[in-house]
Amino acid sequence: MREPLQPAPPRQIIRNAAWLVAWDEVAQSHVYRRDLDLTIESDTIAAIGSAGPADNADAVEIDGRGFAVLPGFVDIHAHPSSEPMLKGLTDEVGSRQLYMSSLYEYLPLFDADPEGRRAATEVALCELMQSGVTTVCDLSAAREDWLDTLGASGMRVYVAPMFRSGGGSRRMATRCVTPGTNRPDGMDSTARFA
Repeated sequence: MREPLQPAPPRQIIRNAAWLVAWDEVAQSHVYRRDLDLTIESDTIAAIGSAGPADNADAVEIDGRGFAVLPGFVDIHAHPSSEPMLKGLTDEVGSRQLYMSSLYEYLPLFDADPEGRRAATEVALCELMQSGVTTVCDLSAAREDWLDTLGASGMRVYVAPMFRSGGGSRRMATRCVTPGTNRPDGMDSTARFA
């Protein structure tokens, strides 16, 4: 598997994918297809069906037998800079009134230093990618190296810094971090709360 910041090979072919979730233009919905090849050129799906012999010396072939190929999942509510640190603390306990969630009892349990938050973010993003998530909305508290860490992941990340209620002015901004960069773009809406 290539590093996230390395360019994609010019052509990749997934051969004999056991299952493939594809878009059906006529039905205007996703459909399940079986035992197909999927050809990807650069970062674009070029063909679904028999790919024939690889005529490009730079083509990378992947054996898809026994695997499913599907679009990347979207996680619309994540706190990657803190959730990994709570594993083991909140897994076994919960409130019946909150459907066995322990969120409100343990949320302010402790706060990590910058190195701990960066490590937690990296662990959480790796777990998300292993689960098929390619786009995430990060609701963590803003910090100095936040966009750098998210940008290095290679994922599409929407940033929506959290805030706590209290006195004074609070600000919440939503931004998208472009994969392979540490610069925000896209959604630039800002809301102010008093």
